[in-house]
Amino acid sequence: MMMSMVMYMLGVFFIFYKFHEKLVLKMLGNLMFLMSFIMLFNFGYNKDWSMVYYWMGFDSFSFTLVLLSFWILGLMFFVSKVNQQFFYGFILLFLMLSLMISFSSMNYFIFYLFFEISLVPIFILILGWGYQSERLNAALYLMFYCLFGSLPLLIVIFLFFNIFGTLHYELISWSLLDNNFIYYFMMFGFLVKLPMFFFHSWLP
Repeated sequence: MMMSMVMYMLGVFFIFYKFHEKLVLKMLGNLMFLMSFIMLFNFGYNKDWSMVYYWMGFDSFSFTLVLLSFWILGLMFFVSKVNQQFFYGFILLFLMLSLMISFSSMNYFIFYLFFEISLVPIFILILGWGYQSERLNAALYLMFYCLFGSLPLLIVIFLFFNIFGTLHYELISWSLLDNNFIYYFMMFGFLVKLPMFFFHSWLP
């Protein structure tokens, strides 16, 4: 349902943008907030998993992250006063789609793939609409830092597939791994996303 609504927003964006670009961006912002409230009232917190497809689903954590993504990107549509608004709106919708697939995926590799794909629109946003003259260096630092920093997580994903023969969340979560080294590798793949002083030199 949520996926079809995101595709609907993409269709609205491409069909009606040429008539009134500012109105379309505001309408997309309203749709973002509407979708977040639809999710809020239709999600059952008493369920561990709400299946969407055989490889997609929500739990309370992923639901919260998708809801937060809708709110933040909705605000970005509202306050957008930038040049080339058509391309800007398309990048935001592409970012929303990649984040939504990443957070609702029940497969480790699909999660990793779309989580890294979300770096592409972020790279374009920094490069195209950054205010500082060092935005090219900042975008390159961000891209390579996050890509190489998440390689330990990719190694763990391949290790999971080699051990269990599957990358499905539920099937792996029922298995016990008494190896702290694996969890340290997985944590490093996520800690690299945190803006830590002395490490993220691309930050302003």
